Amino acid sequence: MRRFPIAPIRQAQTTTHLDREESRHIRKILRLQKGDRIELFDGMGMVYQATISKIGKEVEVSIESGRQSLPPQPYIHLHLGLLKGKKMDFIIQKATELGVHAIHPFTSEFTEARLPKGQKTERWHKISLEACKQCGRNWPLIIKESAPLTEQIQDLARDATSLLLWEAEKEQALGDIALPQALQDLHLFIGPEGGFSPTEVALCRQHMATVSLGPLTMRAETAVIAALSLALFLSGRMHHK
Repeated sequence: MRRFPIAPIRQAQTTTHLDREESRHIRKILRLQKGDRIELFDGMGMVYQATISKIGKEVEVSIESGRQSLPPQPYIHLHLGLLKGKKMDFIIQKATELGVHAIHPFTSEFTEARLPKGQKTERWHKISLEACKQCGRNWPLIIKESAPLTEQIQDLARDATSLLLWEAEKEQALGDIALPQALQDLHLFIGPEGGFSPTEVALCRQHMATVSLGPLTMRAETAVIAALSLALFLSGRMHHK
């Protein structure tokens, strides 16, 4: 069933409209018709079954039923060194599909990418929303404002479960980590293309364990997919509940 985002609606509300962009997609691309059933999500956990009641510049829909969904735990936080080009677009899409709770882009000594401007962050939000529509996710990815790595480390809670993915780690692999049973938040730190400096690694190791993804050298975007997939498995997030 096709899914579309909507603005939050009142509990007793029986009809609503999709915005013009989504309405155009319905009319011009999908060519849905009056009477077709669709699913709606409001980004706050509410999911609705609805029927198209009127086709126009703003498609009108009739709400049939609704249910509240909760974001899955543990919440996975991806702290990622800013990447160049469209690599961040790719990561935003895949992090959304993999169920990451929030992404925290950071700058560090070896970061080569420029700080994102408003237009770029708007594109990231749009990419995430499109991924939500495709993968069945009801809670959009939270995209935090870029900040220096040192600030993100300082902002961690003292009891936070955090891991540094470091290519020079030889003793402990991510797959060997035993996560706490009642884990609520897991923070994964992955560097930019140039990796972490020795000073940054030393700082991180004061606050978290270092782990590796094995003997092969991965591109940053490959490391993100591998790390997130392992973290989801280790935390039980890949099981149907």
